[in-house]
Amino acid sequence: MMTLGFSTNGSYSSSKRHDRTGLLTTHPEILDQNGDITSEDLLVVKFPEIGESEVAPA
Repeated sequence: MMTLGFSTNGSYSSSKRHDRTGLLTTHPEILDQNGDITSEDLLVVKFPEIGESEVAPA
């Protein structure tokens, strides 16, 4: 059973959806075992938007 998404009547179920506009999100995969942001080097991948050049200047 899907808790988020479309309900059986076709309308969007937003009972558990909260507006996070403007809020900062820290992804748990960048935290170390103590809950601090890791000091390790991270690989960052950005996918181009439609109409955006695929190669960005460095």
